[in-house]
Amino acid sequence: MESLNEYMDKIINRLKAVNEKDELVDEGMRKLQKCQEKIMKTRIDAQKHIDERHEQQSFEQQLLNKNMFETEQLEEKLKRLDDENKIGNEREFNKKLEAISAKWTDDVNLLKTTPNEPNDGNRKKLSNLSNILV
Repeated sequence: MESLNEYMDKIINRLKAVNEKDELVDEGMRKLQKCQEKIMKTRIDAQKHIDERHEQQSFEQQLLNKNMFETEQLEEKLKRLDDENKIGNEREFNKKLEAISAKWTDDVNLLKTTPNEPNDGNRKKLSNLSNILV
């Protein structure tokens, strides 16, 4: 049988080995805890970045929608103004045409009522043109 001292030395050596391994386990656990903290911090930062990006995209989408709506309104307004301009141009053209026609009719009537003048060729031309207008 072994002596008590040898037996006690073996026990002490084993306790030291267990103690060293316990310290290694504790050190490993501390490292794991630091890794876990880094992972949590990274996740939180990533979530903040995602939230900020989502908020920015939402703002940009609202701005885009607003600009598209304003563009559509301006296009409709431009179309209305273009239509009004065409109508105005047609009215102005019709007024000018009516004024020319009225003056022409007055000139033709004046020539018909005045006695024959020496320039009968012009009178025939006016007569032909008045027949075209009437």
